[in-house]
Amino acid sequence: MRKRMFVLVCMMLFIIVIGSERGYAQVISTDLSIKPTITNKKVSLTNEMIHLEGPISEKSFYYELLSDVQPGDYYAQFYINHSNLLIEPSAITVKVDGEPIQSISLAETTTEFKVNLPTKALKAGIHSITLSFTGFLKEGICVPQQSTSNWVTVQINSFLNVDGMTPIVGKSLSSYPDLYTGTPNEKILVVVPQQASMETVNAALQVANYLAQKSAENSVHVVKEQEVNSLTNHFVLIGLQQEFSSNWVKKIITQNEPPEKGLQISQLKVENEGASVHALLVNAKNAAEFDKIAVLTTPSIVSQLTGEKIVIGEMPAVNKHVDSNNLTFKQLGIVDFTLDDQMNSTNSYFYYLPVNKHNVTDPSIELHLKYSDIIANYEELTKRPDSASILEGKVELIVYLNGVPHAVDMQTLSSKGNNDVKVTVPFDPSILKDSQVLAIQVAANGLVMQNPCVATDQKKWIYVYDDSELRLPMATTDTSSNLTFSQFPFPFAKHDNELTIVVPDAGEVSEDELLRLYGALTTNNATPKMVVIKSSDVKEEQLKKGNVIFVGGPTMHPILGGVDNLVMGYNNGVAQLTDHGFIHTTTAMFTFLQLNIWNEEYAMLVFDKMSDATSFLPKELLSFIRNTEISSNVIVQMNTNQIFTNEQWMGENEAQGKTVTQSSNDYYWWVAAFIGLMGVLVLLIVIFKRKK
Repeated sequence: MRKRMFVLVCMMLFIIVIGSERGYAQVISTDLSIKPTITNKKVSLTNEMIHLEGPISEKSFYYELLSDVQPGDYYAQFYINHSNLLIEPSAITVKVDGEPIQSISLAETTTEFKVNLPTKALKAGIHSITLSFTGFLKEGICVPQQSTSNWVTVQINSFLNVDGMTPIVGKSLSSYPDLYTGTPNEKILVVVPQQASMETVNAALQVANYLAQKSAENSVHVVKEQEVNSLTNHFVLIGLQQEFSSNWVKKIITQNEPPEKGLQISQLKVENEGASVHALLVNAKNAAEFDKIAVLTTPSIVSQLTGEKIVIGEMPAVNKHVDSNNLTFKQLGIVDFTLDDQMNSTNSYFYYLPVNKHNVTDPSIELHLKYSDIIANYEELTKRPDSASILEGKVELIVYLNGVPHAVDMQTLSSKGNNDVKVTVPFDPSILKDSQVLAIQVAANGLVMQNPCVATDQKKWIYVYDDSELRLPMATTDTSSNLTFSQFPFPFAKHDNELTIVVPDAGEVSEDELLRLYGALTTNNATPKMVVIKSSDVKEEQLKKGNVIFVGGPTMHPILGGVDNLVMGYNNGVAQLTDHGFIHTTTAMFTFLQLNIWNEEYAMLVFDKMSDATSFLPKELLSFIRNTEISSNVIVQMNTNQIFTNEQWMGENEAQGKTVTQSSNDYYWWVAAFIGLMGVLVLLIVIFKRKK
């Protein structure tokens, strides 16, 4: 009954499903030139060098196929280094989906080898490639092979060749987002109308940002329809039906008229003279329908997309993404895992902290685990006559946080074997200070049975559940008194606050520039609820609702020109950068941070520039504020692209947005002192002349 209810709930998520998972999409002809990019697709197998220690160890790599593919030249290419002390029968055995494929001898120098993928490995689903290393250093019976000289490393340039690895037939919506992820050579375009509404732009930016997080850097772009002269790769088309004006787009949308209500999403195939690309069309008749764009950016909903066309009548209920001080391993991307003699450490997992790390106190990790009886009963087993055959030392569990080890003595735990146990591992908050990103790795010592003269099928193992938690308690302090760029992207990235982005009316900011800003505000593949609004449409009531970002200064936004308590002072529209210790004439663009003028419970960020030839949102500046640990509230980028902050002039008790900086005070004191000195000199000269 429960299973049936689950199926019914899934079916109710979408109001209308048109078509079926037939494996092909609607085909539309176009006059636009189609020139698909032809490249050798090589997918990296690892982003870090992998170290395999002898005498026995192994490592698995995984890849996923969305559909069956035709046999072809598909293979994994491995580049390795190994100890030159290895002798026969040292080898690496390669298994694909658990089945041995080939063995490579390491008795002589071997630097690379190729593994052809069998037909079974080309079926739809998740597949594994496992390298099993067995290393020998000395000949003889009962000779220990453990040594720091017994090793193999898998290099970072190892890759999986997937050139041409596409389904035998066409695509359906289930291919999203994989079909629309970009590579360095294959750009993905998200196309919007020439005169797009802000709702359309916001929807396009959210989809583009979602795809960009899964793509190579700078491989996803938002462009206007009239900028597209040819099609070289799959693309996304987003807009209201009545907004599009170019002929090539009209030919597509007229064959896919959306209903009066609902957001329509269609998977299409666009072709011309035998060449073709795939397109994802997202259209509606009412701008309010773009409130449902989260169906294309929420993983739990994206995984349910199917068929050729769907219409979203109501937004499916999803778990609200809220900022939490407690995060499970599953939320961190770490699923249940086992540490044993074959795998004694996990990969490193990286997670962007969802809280202001500067206010974290007494952080810890609570591990939920169970482990083998050999570990649990260590003290008792040492008393047995045959203990040498099953025990070779204690087991230590190690949690690495940003590279800092934290050890757990497994023999001191109260649980016995299969009984679950929870262990709290406290760590110093200073570990979080160096980076907003937290790296987590779990490893263990003492799991390998190393006595070469003892044969046993008993294994030591530790099983860790994915409901283990990272806990980040927060100090109850007023963060508004020390609002600086070291906290960015917070508080703007807080998922439980609305963020308003105000842009100029005249189009001085491109969609690609805004996409960079969206990327800078993304934490763990999620963004806050954002509203993009033109300067002429913004009202104070909107600005009171949450955090605010202005792209442009008072000259672009009259509502900013009407206030006098900005951190950055302006004189006739010109920023007074000298008040903060910067040279006015060499500055290209700048940004400043303060409390929201209209509601001090929230924050405000302003990006401005000194020259029409420069961008409001340059990549270098956004990258700097995303990663800086410097406590400043004004950052400038020079014409030479050098970046400077006002950290040295900020006082600890400076009130944001209400007082001038220390540099400003110093400046006025020096001016006053100079005037006073000149007055004294003039007076002395007058007196001296009178005496003459």
